[in-house]
Amino acid sequence: MRRLALLFFVVAAPCQAHDLSVDVSGTGTVSSADNPRTGSVGLGASGSYDFNDAWSLMAMAVYTRDLATRTPESFSPGSNVFLFSLGAMWLPTDSLMTMLTVSGSPPVDQSNATSVTGPFGRSTDVTINSRTSSFGAMWSGLWSSSGLSNFEHTVDVTLGFNRYNVIQRLALPDSFAGNALRQACAEDRPLEICPLVEGRASPLWQGRFGAGYTATLFTRTDVGLEATYFLYDQPPSEVGYFSLVSLGRELGNGVPVLPMRLSVRPHVAQRFGPVTVKLAYHYGLYTESLGALHALTARASWKVTKAWRLSLSVTGQLDASFGAVSNRGGQALLGVLYAW
Repeated sequence: MRRLALLFFVVAAPCQAHDLSVDVSGTGTVSSADNPRTGSVGLGASGSYDFNDAWSLMAMAVYTRDLATRTPESFSPGSNVFLFSLGAMWLPTDSLMTMLTVSGSPPVDQSNATSVTGPFGRSTDVTINSRTSSFGAMWSGLWSSSGLSNFEHTVDVTLGFNRYNVIQRLALPDSFAGNALRQACAEDRPLEICPLVEGRASPLWQGRFGAGYTATLFTRTDVGLEATYFLYDQPPSEVGYFSLVSLGRELGNGVPVLPMRLSVRPHVAQRFGPVTVKLAYHYGLYTESLGALHALTARASWKVTKAWRLSLSVTGQLDASFGAVSNRGGQALLGVLYAW
């Protein structure tokens, strides 16, 4: 959602202009017990249409292919993830903007093979069939100064929510260990995996509050800071057996692998004629003291003509937990925008 808002701030700002953009992305991470996904590839399309000087309509569709992964703790064959979003923007004055967007991700089916501890401390191989989906909404507001001096200001705020639906069911093998686990769960033994034998629906609500400030110096240099705080209706680690693996999907300056509590992004951008270069650092604090994300993004955009613009961003990141590096990864995104 944050990526969508920032995209529209940039793309839809010119009045009475329509545009269409397409981007291709690739993400790679070193798989671990916390994050068995090794990476993904994605294709996104977005566009805006200005009805008049005050009102615009925006839409976005993103397809992500999570690649198959395997670690000693888990296996996943991969999945196809879709995200759709629709928004309306209103500019009551030249300095004010407000926007409302709604988004949704249709149900995604995925099977994960892993080992769990059964009766008598024995390890049992099981398959967990999961179906996940989400929907959300976000309001954004932006104020910018007149644009006539050598020191200009832009302030934006965001309020939003997401609801994640996670439905999981355990598929046990027809073996001695599998039958023993079935019997133990039927006898109401206190095993963590037992609620999944009959199937478990685990909804999770996430609220988000964000604010940002950008200063423009001599029309060519931007310096800014963005911060977002996340709230949950319950600890995310209690939502589904694989919740910490499946709920951290987000694109932008850094790719979270776990649900986040706090996100901070300082950035600086410099324009050199038709070329703009931007550097951003992303610090993210995961929920329940699960660690922190550190990411550095370099982005270059080139205004080839009045109508065409190309962009390329590259992100390197690592996750740290208790002073040790737990995950390393990166992302590259290539974008093409056409405006008319």
